[in-house]
Amino acid sequence: MKRATRGFLLLLLCLSKTSQAVAAGGPDVPPKPSRLSDWLSTHSIGRDDYPLGLMWDVPSEIPAQQNLRASLLQSLANARQDSKNAEQIYNWVTALPVTGRVPVEIADADWLRAHPGQNPIIRQGQTVA
Repeated sequence: MKRATRGFLLLLLCLSKTSQAVAAGGPDVPPKPSRLSDWLSTHSIGRDDYPLGLMWDVPSEIPAQQNLRASLLQSLANARQDSKNAEQIYNWVTALPVTGRVPVEIADADWLRAHPGQNPIIRQGQTVA
């Protein structure tokens, strides 16, 4: 089960939904590929927005997340025979949708510009909120 712990945490981050949007006006699709720092620079953060809840939805990540989820559920299925907690977690993860959401550690335009390796390109079909 230790092997599944890291995958479990990543999966939870990708599966969980937030109700707050970073940009006033909600999700946005850039007209052409652009860096996340550019997107952040052009969107003002409203008083009720939560920058740590930035969501970057990447539909092409869904198959990999589905595979990760299947692997996690298999590990939990094996462990739930020995643990009631594992069964509860199994049932909870089963109910969560796979979203394609990719975590962004730091949602600060200036920091992202200074660290280009951490500044993803937002492509057509992907959304940021």
